[in-house]
Amino acid sequence: MTTPTREQLLAALDQATVRGRLTQAEAVLLRVGIEHLTADLTALRRQVGGLQTALHTARRERDAARTELHRHQAIERNEP
Repeated sequence: MTTPTREQLLAALDQATVRGRLTQAEAVLLRVGIEHLTADLTALRRQVGGLQTALHTARRERDAARTELHRHQAIERNEP
């Protein structure tokens, strides 16, 4: 299921206002709400991107540390 885009929501809002289904004040409030939600969603997407990057970095560091630990354990057991 796809959700409407910001532009589609604003167009539907304009249509509803022109047809008299919404007052101008209601349309302004809804438009402001749509803009705030769009900004919030954009900020959340940025945060998710940053968290994904941090997760990938942490996994690489963990794997490198694990490899180094295994190397040291092999040396202690006198294994090549």
